[in-house]
Amino acid sequence: MVHVMVVISETATKERLQESMGALEEVDTRWVTSANEALLILKEQRFELVISDETFPEMTGLQFLNQLVRVNPMVNTALISALTPEAFHEATEGLGLLGQLPLNPGPPHLKELVSRLKTILDLQAPRTQQRK
Repeated sequence: MVHVMVVISETATKERLQESMGALEEVDTRWVTSANEALLILKEQRFELVISDETFPEMTGLQFLNQLVRVNPMVNTALISALTPEAFHEATEGLGLLGQLPLNPGPPHLKELVSRLKTILDLQAPRTQQRK
């Protein structure tokens, strides 16, 4: 089971994402509507992936991810963003994002993102098992 936190404040986008995320197998999703609330939760709970909206009332998605890196530098992240791929790369360089999602991500975008995440988690699994 993959544990995903989706931090999104826009209701219409959240509804579309809930439908798309619901179609994914072996994914447990927690929905949070505030970047500040998400940071508090992420200090206490572990998620394999955090998907962030582009903007929140209290900060931008990039500001949230910058703060998140300080809370948990090992969590995989993705950002919903309207930036071009080149501008996105420039803006997020050094944050180690797993990917960029379009403003209205659909099932194919989320399926690809989760597939990349599972590949990473599978690559990490043998190292974790060897330490036991």
